[in-house]
Amino acid sequence: MMHKRVAIAQIDIDIYRPDLNIAKMKEIIREHREVDLIVFPELVVHGHIYSSAPKREILEMIARTPRALEEDLYAFARELDTRVIFGEFDQIDGRLYNLAVYVSRDKVERYAKTHVHWTESFDAGEELRAFDTPLDRIGILVCFDAAFPEAARVLALQGAKIIVIIAAVPATFDIKYMHRRAAAIALDNQVFTLFANRVGVGHGGQSAVFNPEGDLIALAGEKEEILTAEINLFEVDVWRMHEAIYAHRRPDLYGRLVSDEDVGS
Repeated sequence: MMHKRVAIAQIDIDIYRPDLNIAKMKEIIREHREVDLIVFPELVVHGHIYSSAPKREILEMIARTPRALEEDLYAFARELDTRVIFGEFDQIDGRLYNLAVYVSRDKVERYAKTHVHWTESFDAGEELRAFDTPLDRIGILVCFDAAFPEAARVLALQGAKIIVIIAAVPATFDIKYMHRRAAAIALDNQVFTLFANRVGVGHGGQSAVFNPEGDLIALAGEKEEILTAEINLFEVDVWRMHEAIYAHRRPDLYGRLVSDEDVGS
């Protein structure tokens, strides 16, 4: 079956009550267990903390959150045989990561945000990696990652047909720019792009789904809602045959992309 139903859970987050956030997520997972993939925003478990919070405060929040709560969320998703992507943070080998987690009955994949915004206290991840799911191969980006087209192209070259962007975009950053980036990722890489943004104080939602031609096919409002959409993965194959960009790439010309020299400041 190439037709898949996806759901983006555009919700508000309580940064002081991970237990309430997880309970809310579990209820949404239960109610939408029939879809093929449920996507939650960035750092939905703990809540997004910007530069106003030093790393020490984030570590204290991790310490106050029983790991059993998060493991229970993993087990809950497995028990209902759902596929869920959500954001959390965790300390691994002394480093603090902003994570995107994929959980299904048979696997857990964790991606650490590789492009850390200058307002954040996180350490940067070191790997971009697409992975197999019952839908197809998926790649994940976290918010600011979407500003770097090289990251999405790496995931597409690894076989991703769906790229998921989980985000907590502040209202001070016009959401039209995130939509343009998500559409560009879809068109330039011939993939479906799922953009999951949070709502609440300082955040404007407007989560969205784009098809491989870069067209907007589903758009949420500015309040809490569950945005659902049907995607036909056969469209990826058809569009890639219609415009065969991958067969005509010129990697011999792209060395500048991996140079340490920077034209910006």
